[in-house]
Amino acid sequence: MVVLLSCLIILSCSGSLPISTSISSVGKIRYSDLTRLHIDGRYIKNEYGQIVYLTGVSFPDIGDDHTLFEGEGLGWSSTETERLEARIQRIVALGIPFVRVHISLSCVEPGNEVILKRLDYLSQRFYKEGIYMLIDFHYGSTAQEWWGELGEQTLLDDHNAIIGPEWTIGYLDACKIIAARYKDNPAVIGYQNWAEPAWGEYPQEMQYYPELFSKWRDFNIAVNDAILSVSPDSLLVVMSPGYYTFKEVHAYWIDNPMPQSNVIYGVQRYLAYDLKSSPPYSTLQQYYVDGNYEAGKTALEKYLKRYYFDFLQYNIGPVMNTEFGFYYDLSKTEEARMAQDWYDLHKQYNAHWIYFAWSASPKDEGGGSHWGILDSVAGWDPSIKYWPLVASGELMVQNVEPLPTPP
Repeated sequence: MVVLLSCLIILSCSGSLPISTSISSVGKIRYSDLTRLHIDGRYIKNEYGQIVYLTGVSFPDIGDDHTLFEGEGLGWSSTETERLEARIQRIVALGIPFVRVHISLSCVEPGNEVILKRLDYLSQRFYKEGIYMLIDFHYGSTAQEWWGELGEQTLLDDHNAIIGPEWTIGYLDACKIIAARYKDNPAVIGYQNWAEPAWGEYPQEMQYYPELFSKWRDFNIAVNDAILSVSPDSLLVVMSPGYYTFKEVHAYWIDNPMPQSNVIYGVQRYLAYDLKSSPPYSTLQQYYVDGNYEAGKTALEKYLKRYYFDFLQYNIGPVMNTEFGFYYDLSKTEEARMAQDWYDLHKQYNAHWIYFAWSASPKDEGGGSHWGILDSVAGWDPSIKYWPLVASGELMVQNVEPLPTPP
């Protein structure tokens, strides 16, 4: 509690907007109690055999061309520390126990060392604060997509292909460099291999293509083996190519599970992409608009079971929603009720989740989107430190699961 209060004081002095009084504090464990995690069927457990339910947020991109350091160049300075530290303190103050940090593997290339320094800083601070961290190889290459031509090679056909015209380091070697760097830090639980492979705007014929799935599986096996060769305790989040109904993805992974035992099966679901932003609403939305919350929760559970909850019954591995948010034209009351049902159902099914820091205001707060939790950018105005948390953001903080206290 002393740590929590001190962080709130720091935030207040830095000029940030006050945190909503409706947010409850969450228990923390000492950094010395962080243990390595492992997979046991559908569960993630610590070294004491306790089930660990990972819930948290994404950290803003730490590359030089994204929100956190846009226009700052690649020089390490006091500003770098201040920007990173402000968000770390925000995470600590909100009691968030788990953070996903996304990077491009280009950070291992000569000339990009400052990005690794940022990653070093975060990993060391999260360790000290007793917070687990997942490193997300968000886009393996900013120059080419993984299924496209890379000279005469593709990553799927030659797993250690050079992954961009200006790169000198192959993909697997880049993965090994990062994994070896953090192998002794128990706060770094593992890695996510690509966040959004074959995203929604790509050709429909790629939406479910067995040969593509087979190549993607082989590629992830190679990435996993590379990471385990230098960091045998790391977990790997394996995403599914395309933005499908998860029915097809279920069928593939059930019949062709990853051979390693350290795998979390990842999915990325935004209700924003499935629900309507204006009337006539989907049936699910209309239940909440009408105040028929029981029917709304039943419909929401059916939706989530179709996409990933049903996969858990096969005991192949844990499922993690690696990025989600709430963005639809509902009132604050309606949004809050749907969001709470969302969190309750995820906990009921033990489906791990990572809330994307971006969120949207409900219609009775004017609408519009912003990085409402961690980022300094609100409408691309860096003078605004933090927006107040919208309904789903407040509920996120209230629903994060404390890490189990070791016996």
